[in-house]
Amino acid sequence: MPVSVTGPIDQAFKSTGMILFRTGSFKKWLTLGFCAFLAYLGRGGGGNFNPGGGGGGPGGPGAPGPTPGQWITQNLTLLVAIAVVFLVLGVALAILLTWLSSRGQFMFMHGIVRNRGAVVIPWRRYAREANSLFRLRVCLALLFGFLWLLLIAVIAILVWPDLQTGRWGGASALGLTLGLAVGIPLAISTALISFTVYHFLTPAMFANSCTWSEAWVIVREDVIERNLGAACLFVGMRMLVALVIGILSFVLVFATCCIAAIPYVGSVIMLPLFVFERGYTLHFVAQFGERWQVFDVARWNCPVCDYDTEATDGVCPECGMAIDDMSEGSAPPDGIPPAPGAPAPAYDLSTAPLAQNDLVEVLEDVPLRGIRRGDVGIVTAVLSIPGVAYEVRFVDEAGVTTATATLMPDQVRRWNEDQA
Repeated sequence: MPVSVTGPIDQAFKSTGMILFRTGSFKKWLTLGFCAFLAYLGRGGGGNFNPGGGGGGPGGPGAPGPTPGQWITQNLTLLVAIAVVFLVLGVALAILLTWLSSRGQFMFMHGIVRNRGAVVIPWRRYAREANSLFRLRVCLALLFGFLWLLLIAVIAILVWPDLQTGRWGGASALGLTLGLAVGIPLAISTALISFTVYHFLTPAMFANSCTWSEAWVIVREDVIERNLGAACLFVGMRMLVALVIGILSFVLVFATCCIAAIPYVGSVIMLPLFVFERGYTLHFVAQFGERWQVFDVARWNCPVCDYDTEATDGVCPECGMAIDDMSEGSAPPDGIPPAPGAPAPAYDLSTAPLAQNDLVEVLEDVPLRGIRRGDVGIVTAVLSIPGVAYEVRFVDEAGVTTATATLMPDQVRRWNEDQA
C-alpha cells in the first residue's frame, strides 16, 4: 500500500476530536496541556536581545566617535565577562529545557496514543528512551553550536580590518560571501536533522521502546531506504501544516488578548493544535510497517485477560499472572501458576474485553451527558484509535434513547445481572 501524506490528516482530525472533545474531560485537558508544554519547550521562537545605543559622546555632537573595532578593544574585558556569564546561564538553561522537553515528548505521545492524561506513569515508563533522546539532542546541539561558532569566528577574523577602520571593504564582502556560502547549507542541515529526530527518530523510539541508536537503524531501513520519496513529500506537507498552525496560533494569541502567549496557559488553550500536529506525524509514520505501530495499545494489555497493565507493578491484578512472563498466545490462567504472593487466578467472562452489544454499567457521573453512576447502557461500537473506548447508548423504559457517550474502559464495567 502506498504511503499517503494526506490520509493521516483526516486521521489526526478524528483523533483530536476523540481525545479532547468526545472522550475529553477538563482534568485530561489540563494534564495533556502540561505534557504538551513540556514537549514543546525550546521549540518556539525566542526574542533577540539588542542593546540600545547611547547619545552623543563627551566630545560633543560634532566629535567623531570610536570605530566599532576601537570600541570593542576598549571594552574587551567587560564584553568577555558578560559573554561568559550569558554563555554559562544560557547553556545551563538550554540543557534543562532539552531534558524536560525530551521527557515531555514521550509523555505527550503516550497521552495521544493512549487517549488519557497522565504524568507520573509515562514519566517513569519512558525514562530510558527520553534520556537517550536527551543525550542525542545535547550532542547534536554541541556539534552544530561548535560549527556555528567556528563560522562566526572565521568571519570575524576576516572582517576585523574593516571593523577597525569603520568602512565597508573587500574583507567585509569576503566575510559576507563566506557566511552565505557556508551558513545556508549549515542551516538547512541543522533543520533537516532536527526534523528527522523529531518526526521519525522519536516515534520509532516510542513504538519500539529503544534507544536512539537502535531507532536510527529502523529509520534508515524503513524511511531512508524504502520510503524516501514519501518522506520528502511529508517534509513539504509538514511545512504547510506548520504554516497553518502558526497562523491559527497567531490568531488565538490576539483573540485571547495575549493570554495564549502565557507559558502553559497557551499550551492548554492551543492543545487541539498540538494534538493534531503530533497526531499527524504519528499517523503518517504508522504506514511504514509493523515497527511503527504506535497506536498498537494492545501491547500494554495482559494477553490472557486483556487487562490494561500499564499502571501495575509486575503482576496483572485481574488474573494474577506475572507480566514479565507474558507473551502473545499465553495459555489461560488455569495453565499458568500465579506470581509469588499474587491472588489466585479468577478469569471469567467479566474480565474478557467488552464487545459490541454488551451491557455495561457506568462507574462515574458524566454530567455533560446527563449520565449518572450506576446507569446501564449498551455498547454500540468499540473504538481502537487512539486507545480503546466504547460508544455507549442509554435508553429509558420505553426504549427511547436518552443519551449517548464515548466512554473509556475505566469508566464502565460489564453489567452483571446477578449483582444488580
